[in-house]
Amino acid sequence: MRKFNLLSISSIIFYSAFAQNVALEKRQVFHKEIPITKIVTATTATTDNRTFQTATSSLWTDDFSDSNTWTLGHAAGSNLDWQIGAGFNTENPFKSINSTSKSNGYAFLDSYRYSIDNGSEVQSSWMTTASPIDLSDKENVVLQFETYHYNFQSKCFVVISDTNEDWPDLNPSFDANSNDRVYELFDGIKMREGVKKDPTLTRLNISKIAGNKEKVWIRFHWTGRAYAWLIDDAAIIEQPNDDIILQNGFISSDGIEYARIPTSQITDRQLLRGLVQNFGVNNQSNVVMKMKVTDQNNNEKLSTSVSTDLMKKDSTYLMQAPLDNFSSLTSGSYKINYTVSSDMDKEGGDNFSNNLYERNFHITEDLYSVDGIGVYQTAHLKYIIGTNFFSNNSDGLILMTRYTITEPTKISGLEVGIGPGSKANAEILPFIISLEEVNKKNMNNRIVEGGDAVSLTQEIVDQTNWYDRFIFTPLPSTTLQPGIYFAGVELFSNNNQNDVFILDDITLKQQTDASMVYLPSDGELNSKGLYNDGNAFAIRLGVNEYGLNVEEEKSPINFSIYPNPSNGMFTLNYPGNEGYRAHIINALGETLSFVDVNTQNKTIDMTNYNPGLYFVKVSNDKAQSTKKIIIK
Repeated sequence: MRKFNLLSISSIIFYSAFAQNVALEKRQVFHKEIPITKIVTATTATTDNRTFQTATSSLWTDDFSDSNTWTLGHAAGSNLDWQIGAGFNTENPFKSINSTSKSNGYAFLDSYRYSIDNGSEVQSSWMTTASPIDLSDKENVVLQFETYHYNFQSKCFVVISDTNEDWPDLNPSFDANSNDRVYELFDGIKMREGVKKDPTLTRLNISKIAGNKEKVWIRFHWTGRAYAWLIDDAAIIEQPNDDIILQNGFISSDGIEYARIPTSQITDRQLLRGLVQNFGVNNQSNVVMKMKVTDQNNNEKLSTSVSTDLMKKDSTYLMQAPLDNFSSLTSGSYKINYTVSSDMDKEGGDNFSNNLYERNFHITEDLYSVDGIGVYQTAHLKYIIGTNFFSNNSDGLILMTRYTITEPTKISGLEVGIGPGSKANAEILPFIISLEEVNKKNMNNRIVEGGDAVSLTQEIVDQTNWYDRFIFTPLPSTTLQPGIYFAGVELFSNNNQNDVFILDDITLKQQTDASMVYLPSDGELNSKGLYNDGNAFAIRLGVNEYGLNVEEEKSPINFSIYPNPSNGMFTLNYPGNEGYRAHIINALGETLSFVDVNTQNKTIDMTNYNPGLYFVKVSNDKAQSTKKIIIK
């Protein structure tokens, strides 16, 4: 059974509720979330393309072009070894690592193919530098490497030694906090989940163990089983003197980040947050984080900032500031740009590229979602969870996503993202339940549920594009009063004959109860059954008349679009002199923006939109028509 942390909803601690410092880990790992050591709050109202110090200034490098620079080994009882080279005969869910120098070789631990032949055997495999590295005159050093990892039931460690003899015996239950020389990677990556970017640049501050040492050996150690770990372009560099890193940022009014917010659910005040890490040698003074909200035309709409006089080295701060007048935003696509700087790490500096972060969100008319699939332009944002993940729960498995309703709201149904591997004739029963009933584990005491389960069709499960795998599951018309609710789906697979999987957005670690799992077998056996996922299931609330197609019949409008395809600038032309409104709609049917059209030739600017297929709907009270537009 997949491992979850048992959650008592009544005792949830939100980010904003932290009132004391948390003990700092013994070391820093760049790609993982670091415990927060201080929260900085203002008292008044990315796509991750960041680059880092390169091997040109390195103390040691290895591009895995020569397998003789590494010594391979494995524990007794397992024969799986690392491979070093290129062009391996690999299988899904990976084929190689998209690293800087992958053409001349990389390191590959293929537990997937090995596990096919060796079942549940627990593997323990490592590769160690064949020769020691001399760091005798360098006090502050960082190990850096490009990596990709896809997990089933495994752990990945880096171990540092200055003797080449004191290697610990590692296994999937080993606690890295018990040994200063052991660094656990990918903490929080769940079963059948990969790191978010291929490759992910990982940096470890190994100064405490390796600094000023004449001989240092590095070991990459895998233990567990399935799927894979890939590594390339390793280097040891001097730790930067001044380097603050903006790890992530998001906006929320209740502790959860919503990617799509209906206009009816907007609150006037939001809290903008950014997680800032001081990865440098020095303390940083006058640290300022600025946050700016822009629309799809890059026009600034709202902004705020927060600062702290001092950020100590080896620390991570949650910086947050209230953002007022949020309700002034209308339907459309928006972006939040975060920038952090200090007196020593400023724009134009050597390490400033990792001081930037951006995040998108949509204001919609009728769709509410925690997941950002289709909003965030981020690779590897999708994960799946479904009926064959849990023993004895292939039928009746419940997945839920939490929503705050701010005013009386009519609900039409749920939009659900169906994951790869789902089979036709699997069934989904949508429902809505209150926070109070979930907290009591009264899962059958629902506010409303579908009259019948929705059966997956062969057409849906055969779709290869994720945006074609969303289905609408209607609910009897229901008005929810202000409060906290869970939108849920109960899944039925006919005892694993027709399994069903739901998409999960893993781009941001959400508040613990943003998505929940209920296992009926656990609930029946031991009154537990309720577990957190911590990400964002693609279970969306349709509000008002979303998904019902109840729009009245209107006369067509004879309008044209040229040029089409377009580079983003095009003209909308129609005969006559009536006024219309043109809605820009994405492939999911979401209105991203609109513009009033009062002239027969209206120029529309979509140059800031991503390339792809969009729709332009032109309408007024009497008529409407929709045409496709392709942005190159």
